[in-house]
Amino acid sequence: MIPARPLPQKTATPAPDLSAGHENPEHLTIQVGAFKKRVIALATMERLQEEGYDAFVEEKVLKKLGLMYRVRIRSYADEE
Repeated sequence: MIPARPLPQKTATPAPDLSAGHENPEHLTIQVGAFKKRVIALATMERLQEEGYDAFVEEKVLKKLGLMYRVRIRSYADEE
């Protein structure tokens, strides 16, 4: 009989440093969409900005999906 190997331990992923990016660590940022095409993300951002939201596009490379364009709204003081 072969002895069972111990399962690898999961390590906690450190929280991102929000002060270095668009987000304010004291406020919430809401993601409203993620798109493969930059033009769609920019159009979505512009529409949100026209409606008065502080929207921005953030590029993110994901392991399985590749480059994605995240559309986010920043600086909500709380969940309401």
